[in-house]
Amino acid sequence: MYAQLPPTYELIEALALLRTADTRQHRAERLLWRAFVAAAVPMLAAAAAMATWRLYLGRSLPGWSLTVFLVLLGLCALSYAGWFAVQAVPLARALRNPMRWLLDTMDRDTMREGALVRRLGRIPPPQLRARQRRVEVELAIWEGMARLITLLLALGPPALVVAGALGKLPTGAGWWPVASVYATAFALGGALAVLVQQYCARPLRRLSHVLAEAAEINEKVGRHAPPA
Repeated sequence: MYAQLPPTYELIEALALLRTADTRQHRAERLLWRAFVAAAVPMLAAAAAMATWRLYLGRSLPGWSLTVFLVLLGLCALSYAGWFAVQAVPLARALRNPMRWLLDTMDRDTMREGALVRRLGRIPPPQLRARQRRVEVELAIWEGMARLITLLLALGPPALVVAGALGKLPTGAGWWPVASVYATAFALGGALAVLVQQYCARPLRRLSHVLAEAAEINEKVGRHAPPA
């Protein structure tokens, strides 16, 4: 048991699922995600430089700039598609028997959460509730960010149509500039939404539930404990 309330990151790590049989898959996921980030950062920088060069300076874009941008966009798409391809095997198992996959996931989460609740047995309920309130504040921030990303993805295409009607598109006329902007927005927006929900909001939500449950149990145990 914990003698005092540990840092929040340690609590999150205690709730993380163990990866014993899927070590190679986990490594592949991390490698592909890092490749996506490594390609996305210079792609955004190149897009900002191209927009500044064309819109604010009013100069024509060099021919190689669009090629570099498309190469970086292709690397983002390949690494992003590869990340989903790595998920094909567990996804196929989940689709083959969705109910069993859901119940197995719930059982694993319940075992981890129950073990953490037992380790928090010595922590006073006020400390647990105070940490829970801070976790809920962070959770609200991350979920608000996810909703903002979804809103931007929903309003992006109409805004692009309006911008194209009011002025010239920076990369020329035709469908190609529109398709490029759409692909960039949905690739980056989808990746950010997955990142926020899977790696930020979900662990914080589970931790908030565990802290509330531990505070309630400790309070009931202390209420019925015999006086010293």
